[in-house]
Amino acid sequence: MEESRQEYGKEIVRCSKGFKEIKYLKSIPGIGSIQAAKIVSQVIDPERFSSKYKYYSYCGLVRHKRISDGRGYGSEKIWGNRILKCVYKMAGHSVLKGKSGLRNYYDTLRLRGISHDNAYNAVCRKIAAISLSVWRKSENYNDRLITGNLIK
Repeated sequence: MEESRQEYGKEIVRCSKGFKEIKYLKSIPGIGSIQAAKIVSQVIDPERFSSKYKYYSYCGLVRHKRISDGRGYGSEKIWGNRILKCVYKMAGHSVLKGKSGLRNYYDTLRLRGISHDNAYNAVCRKIAAISLSVWRKSENYNDRLITGNLIK
């Protein structure tokens, strides 16, 4: 079982060498070869999304509140792409274990009094936004994308 898993991993890395998008996505902390391949295979073209908020919704990283006549009556079940949600949630976990601008972003949110769950979700959404931006601009990840926002 373990041998076949390693063979699949090697095959994914071998097949992904022809895609420059995967190279850019792998530069983001928490995103590896397999996760980058999943993102590219599910999204296909980042220009499909007019804003990062629509991308969050597509990935299932936001809740949709039901409001009628100014009164809320619950929130809808979270729809979206379960594969992408899993990719960004796993990337969030690995970022919280390491040291990067994204970990500093999480720590800053916690210092501001935001709960662990909400800060973690914010980091996952930030990784999704960065992946969309990096892919659109065809450039590698840079920690200054994050640390610039922390100064405010």
